[in-house]
Amino acid sequence: MSRDLGPCPPADDLERLLTEQLGASLRESVETHVESCSSCQDRLERLSVKPARTVKIAVSGIGSGPEPSAEFLRRLRGTPPSWPNGKSPSITDSLDRLPRWFEHGRIGQYEILEKLGKGGMGTVYKARHAELGKIVALKVLPADQMDEVRIGRFKNEVRAIGQLDHPHIVAAHDAGETGGVHYLVMDFADGEDLGRVVDRYGRLSVADACAAIREAALGLQHAFERGIVHRDIKPSNLMLTRSGRVQVLDLGLARSFRDLAADRLTADGMVLGTADYLAPEQWERARAVDIRADIYSLGCSLYHLLAGRPPFGGRQFSSLLEKLRGHVDTPVPAITGLRPEVPPGIVAILDRMLAKSPADRFATPAEVAEAMRPFTEGSDLSRLVGPGGALPTVDATTTPVPAMLDTATDSRRVRTVPMRRRYLLPGAVAALGLAILAVVFFWPRGAAPTVPAAPPLAITNLHVDHYRGDNKTTTSLGDLRDSGAAVRVKDQVAVVADFNTPAYFYLIAFNPVGSKGGTIQLCQPDDAAGEGVNSAAPGKQKKVRYPRDDGLVEVDAAGLQVFVVAASSQPLPPFAEWKASARDIPWKGTDDGGTWCWHSSGDEFTRLPRNRPGRVIVPPEPLRELRDWFKARPEFEVVQMFAFPVTSNPE
Repeated sequence: MSRDLGPCPPADDLERLLTEQLGASLRESVETHVESCSSCQDRLERLSVKPARTVKIAVSGIGSGPEPSAEFLRRLRGTPPSWPNGKSPSITDSLDRLPRWFEHGRIGQYEILEKLGKGGMGTVYKARHAELGKIVALKVLPADQMDEVRIGRFKNEVRAIGQLDHPHIVAAHDAGETGGVHYLVMDFADGEDLGRVVDRYGRLSVADACAAIREAALGLQHAFERGIVHRDIKPSNLMLTRSGRVQVLDLGLARSFRDLAADRLTADGMVLGTADYLAPEQWERARAVDIRADIYSLGCSLYHLLAGRPPFGGRQFSSLLEKLRGHVDTPVPAITGLRPEVPPGIVAILDRMLAKSPADRFATPAEVAEAMRPFTEGSDLSRLVGPGGALPTVDATTTPVPAMLDTATDSRRVRTVPMRRRYLLPGAVAALGLAILAVVFFWPRGAAPTVPAAPPLAITNLHVDHYRGDNKTTTSLGDLRDSGAAVRVKDQVAVVADFNTPAYFYLIAFNPVGSKGGTIQLCQPDDAAGEGVNSAAPGKQKKVRYPRDDGLVEVDAAGLQVFVVAASSQPLPPFAEWKASARDIPWKGTDDGGTWCWHSSGDEFTRLPRNRPGRVIVPPEPLRELRDWFKARPEFEVVQMFAFPVTSNPE
């Protein structure tokens, strides 16, 4: 007996399926139908092989020429295979048709449990290691879907993700090829991607949206520091795990700007990415984009989380060419037109992330993460994913999507109210009365008032002031965060930091090779003469100033000069005792200071000064190693560092 598949989807839905423009709920129903409908598989196959027109896209002077066909993105987006008899085989019934594919329901050492999703870069399955029993996500490029471009991009993803190890990037553990099937083994991230969260739940609260994008930015910064640009950031590539952590997925389009071989995967005139989230420069010069294209796409994703749709996702931007014009030429629709309660600070961040010119955007994802930090208070991402992937009931902190006439599908979310209206008021009155009685009879007599919990320790400010001159005349050259003036040997500096509450701390100088103070030097706690005291336990302070009493300290060696503030709300031992127990501090000193100043709040680095032009670069390796070492120290609650180059050139 054949199963009733219902009516076939319209041709428009099939074309949108090819270009990944269907909403999550509609995409699931269309994919389910197509997998079992030979007629729709034939229609989809005809659409996917339709002759392509040559597409030349210029950023300026866009005309009203013919709209690109579905072929435009076909090579990136994969289509369901056309199987004999029009039926997609399951794992259990396909062994005779595919003797090398899923042999005995396995790929190598991995037992296939269920299909999780499918995209242009392969299909993802939930799997289990046959010997270890560990559950993993297995990304597979089947033999019947291989061509030069797909294999190249799949291997590019394997190389890219293999370089990364960060809590906000899905980690990879293994990769290989068996029976003509290429596969990548990754952590199984139990949760839902943010695209599905918004599709099913509605717009997120400002705090949740900012927290999600901030975590994604931290993951992208890690990739960027290792020379990788993602190039396909969108909500469906940001996984929200059940524990409330956001992780970046799908590095199939990633490009290493240290490995130009990846450029061979990008043809002239080919757009890489998904249309709703593409940076303007990505439409024309996909090979030339840098991390600022990811920042633009991340801005589009933030807009989507706040507004319930991407910035150019309205009805007037329903075609690919109209989206192109939107990203390249049209001002982004004001987020406050859809969410009036979005604070001005977020509006300013969005304006900068979505600037048409890369030079006007944030330079690194770390800068985005730092800008987002003040707006994440009160977020709770873990509550957005319920048991079995179901989303919980809407509460007062999450704003549902209102009915908007300006959406691409003009669909409305309707939330049912299970209680009859006439019972609402009496029920509320009764509940209020019971609550009052409970307070009267059970409130403890003479109980002490609740004391609010102390805020977590934080370093609210760390900067270095720069001076030049002799004992008679000293000129201030400003804060190194903003001035951009080169620090020379024999210049003077002062280090300033503030805590939100008194704390125990070390201020440590990590000096260049040849410094009179040695490569690792304690600055504070210090004695009356301003010398670091290695044998004294730190006292509690709320403000740091080194040297004390408006004094200055001279820099005496060329190279990279670093100051680290490491603090705790609990007492710390004397520095000499701590240093002996810590061991192996990864700092040998370096005489190559580079050309930039760097600041880290313990996670990622911000390049300084912000307004100084220059190509996007990564922090020096010794600085990143020092940051990673301090992050692993359990005795410190907060760590910040400020680094700047010192030159011996008198000019």
